Amino acid sequence: MKTFFNIFLSATISLGYLAVSQGIQTQVGVSESALVQKLLAGSSGITVTSSSLTGNANCAAVFSDGLVAVPLPDAFPDDGIILSSGGPASLSMQDSDSQSLCFNTPGDSDLDNFLGSSITRDACVLTIDFTVAEGITGIVFNYVFGSDEYQEWVNSQVRSETPA
Repeated sequence: MKTFFNIFLSATISLGYLAVSQGIQTQVGVSESALVQKLLAGSSGITVTSSSLTGNANCAAVFSDGLVAVPLPDAFPDDGIILSSGGPASLSMQDSDSQSLCFNTPGDSDLDNFLGSSITRDACVLTIDFTVAEGITGIVFNYVFGSDEYQEWVNSQVRSETPA
């Protein structure tokens, strides 16, 4: 059984409504294989056949000490990967009203097709092709979606049509 998994997040991973404090450690510019290893750490029965990272070389990172930054184990992981349309190293500075980084790279063609226009920018897409061992009936990926812009636009008339 071959399964395709494609992660696309259109904003820096954060909690949106919770300020992320200093303390989270990020390593930016890691290879897609390092991202895949971090994502699948501790998993068994999964064989990765190929992987690729589309976007700016610095759009992705691995992180640790997440619970130091956000001490809510049910809401935020202690370690994982970040896929960002901006700078993943600035995760701890989200909601600063001045945090901005544009890579000026293309958006995601699948998302643009879904929306009916080419309005997305700075996509960071991790594509993983893998097979699973016989007997495995499901795979679960936990994720947190957030936006640096949440605090600036919450309760406004601006509405995002971009699905996560």
